[in-house]
Amino acid sequence: MKRKIRFLLNIVLFATITVGFLRIQVYADADKTALIAAKAQIESIMATQDSSPEGDSFYEDASYTAFIDAITALGGTAGIQAVIDDPLALQIHVDNMVADINVAIAGLVTSDTFYATLANFSNAKDIDLDPYTSDSQILYNLELDRIEAILYDPTAGDQTVDDLNIDIDNAASLLVLRGDKTDLLAKKGEIDMLYAGDGADYTPSSFAEFQNAYEDIDNVLMDDIGMTLTQLIDDIDALPDEVSAAEVRLDEILTILVLRPDKSDLIEEYNNALDLDETIYTSDSYADFTSELVFIQAVINNPEALETDVEQALVDLAGLYALLVEKADLSQLALDLDAALSLDLSEYTPESVSEYLDALAIINSIVEADDSDEDQATQAATDLLAAGNLLVLQADRSTLSTLNEMVIVAYYEERLLYTMSSYSAFKEAVDTYGSYLYVNSIISDDNIDQDTVDALVLALENALDLLKPLIDNTELLNVYLSYKSADLATYTQDSQTLYNDELDRIYAILIGRELDADAAAQIILDFLAINDLLVDLPDFTALQDLYDLSNIYREENYSISSYGAFMTAKSNALEVINDPNANTSMVESAMQNLENAIANLVIKAEKIYIFEDQTIDINTYVTLGEATVVSYSTIDNAIISVDGTGIVTGIKFGESQVLIELSNGYTEVLDIHVKAKVNTTVYILTFTIPVASVGLGAVIIYIKKDTWTNAWQIISKIFKRKR
Repeated sequence: MKRKIRFLLNIVLFATITVGFLRIQVYADADKTALIAAKAQIESIMATQDSSPEGDSFYEDASYTAFIDAITALGGTAGIQAVIDDPLALQIHVDNMVADINVAIAGLVTSDTFYATLANFSNAKDIDLDPYTSDSQILYNLELDRIEAILYDPTAGDQTVDDLNIDIDNAASLLVLRGDKTDLLAKKGEIDMLYAGDGADYTPSSFAEFQNAYEDIDNVLMDDIGMTLTQLIDDIDALPDEVSAAEVRLDEILTILVLRPDKSDLIEEYNNALDLDETIYTSDSYADFTSELVFIQAVINNPEALETDVEQALVDLAGLYALLVEKADLSQLALDLDAALSLDLSEYTPESVSEYLDALAIINSIVEADDSDEDQATQAATDLLAAGNLLVLQADRSTLSTLNEMVIVAYYEERLLYTMSSYSAFKEAVDTYGSYLYVNSIISDDNIDQDTVDALVLALENALDLLKPLIDNTELLNVYLSYKSADLATYTQDSQTLYNDELDRIYAILIGRELDADAAAQIILDFLAINDLLVDLPDFTALQDLYDLSNIYREENYSISSYGAFMTAKSNALEVINDPNANTSMVESAMQNLENAIANLVIKAEKIYIFEDQTIDINTYVTLGEATVVSYSTIDNAIISVDGTGIVTGIKFGESQVLIELSNGYTEVLDIHVKAKVNTTVYILTFTIPVASVGLGAVIIYIKKDTWTNAWQIISKIFKRKR
């Protein structure tokens, strides 16, 4: 077996060396899918061209011919098929053939694309290039030459030829129009003619500025476009922007000129203004009018005046007539003034007469001046009417004189006939407006006005109205004495005091200096109401009897709280009996309280028994009456406890006391006995004892559960000793 394996390995090694030495090559068949598709595309192109109508081939003839030549160079369709059929064809040869076919196909140009592009190209060639600059014409023709070379290349390809339409359209943008100098030359001719003239139609300053600007035009254009005006005109390729810039500069020069306005209308109107008759106008208005004419004359004489200046001067001149004011007719005013001066002034106050005459003097000066306008004349007539209002009639002081005499008498001679308070108010009122000397000064003043007199009359009347005469107190004193002598024994002490105090108050008024009619009327009303102050004494009989009867109740027989409430009610009853101001309501209340306290007396309780852990409400053993509980406490908290509401709890076997402190000063003491809580368990013990030893049969023992253990131990010991 080993020999066979070695033999096989040697054969393999020999074959490997032999093959490597002889360099044997093995190839797979090439991928011809693309080539087959390319051949099919060639056949489709040929069929399309062959089926085209006569004279209207699908592909442009030269392009199709170039395509056939390229395919023929590859061996035609037969040569291509031979490669497809050749199993030994190399892949690189197949790929190269596919690439060559694709190049030939891509170079085809359809007739539609070619002739459409050719038509567009022909239109571009036919453009008149004269309006455009020389440089732009050269660039344009070079671009068309490039486009033409591609257009007539039979292998350029349909898309490339179609894209030439964009290039043809864009070529137009290379052309630059030459500037049109028609308007420029016209403007220059106009300016040359004006420059050579005398400028008489224009304002001197604007014509001088115009000449200077035209003389400087070449410098300006050199800054703007880099050439003079002459160079621009001579330059056949001058651009529109350059020509336009020069036109703008020439327009600017022309706009400097300002035509002299026509002043004939203004001069005519000015002369008419000078011819006005000044006598019919007020001197001030005519002076204002003529002073403004100076400005109109200045415009006429100004060689630099503009059209707007002349127009404005005409408007201003028309407006100046508004300054003129015609003189008024003062004849009626003079007649009215004479009537006013003839008025009898003796009835009026001297001061008002003086003011009146001063006002007439002003009006007289207007009449004499004869230089007033209508408004001034109208105002003077109004002032003449108003002057009459300045006159003030002398005041009627007769009533004031009479009242002043009455005030003097009351103030100095009759003061004791009036109440003190009314006289004080009267005196204060008089002192406020002044003394009789002030009133006399008003009475003697011929210039005083009636309003002042009337106001002072009212002040005196008001002062006199404040006086209230004293009245006779005899009858009222008799009434007082009758009330003062009344028997008050059956009334309470306090009400007697109030009654007497009221009488004292009334008496003080009766004998004082304030007893006027109003005070007397009020005193009568007070007399009628005074008996209402008295309060009848109550009947103490029933309360006294009950109080005497209550002495039979002894403290040792009753609970502390109920007896304390009883004593409080009893003490209150005694206070009412001894109160000289007690009323019926107080007596009835004291009697009711005492009856209730007697009814609520509680026989003193024996010990209160409770069990361990049992609770009771201790309040049920307390009589409060009018009192309240202040606090709860115990003397031994280990036996019993009590909370803030009076709930008592038994804690353990024993005796203690609960203390209840009351608001009336008493403290209720209750004895509490706590019984032990017994849990009874019945045990039945049967003992068997020898008859010979003890004659004891069966014994039933009832014993507490918690003592059973001890009992059992004792019994056990007994029986143990017997054994």
